[in-house]
Amino acid sequence: MSHQASFQKLKEYAQSQIIGQPKLINRLMIALLADGHL
Repeated sequence: MSHQASFQKLKEYAQSQIIGQPKLINRLMIALLADGHL
């Protein structure tokens, strides 16, 4: 599984758990990729 596919799968899971908060999910994904550095 490629990194992009793994990231997409994680994002889809987060979207299923955190409903109606797309900005929050995007920020969480950025923080994850940036190792917590915002």
